[in-house]
Amino acid sequence: MLYYLHNTRKLALRLGGGDGFKVGSDASFSDDSIDRRSSQAYIMKLFDGLVGWRANKQDTVTTSTTEAELLALAQATKVGLFISQLLAELSVQLD
Repeated sequence: MLYYLHNTRKLALRLGGGDGFKVGSDASFSDDSIDRRSSQAYIMKLFDGLVGWRANKQDTVTTSTTEAELLALAQATKVGLFISQLLAELSVQLD
């Protein structure tokens, strides 16, 4: 492990190229035929670098594609607002 760390000490994740904070979400309505729950996912990019993602089944059984999409969007919005407030607290300026 020390050999790996020594040889990769100059490598790093790079954030750059973008100019903001972007959040995207999606849902797949009732794709599990056993429990009828929908899948949802979201991603978050800060300055074109991926800083957060999640994919899971929804806790609630939805009755339409719209409802599944809205639940996924609500989850992504909650986490996105938290990250946005954290960035504001750290004085990070976004466009």
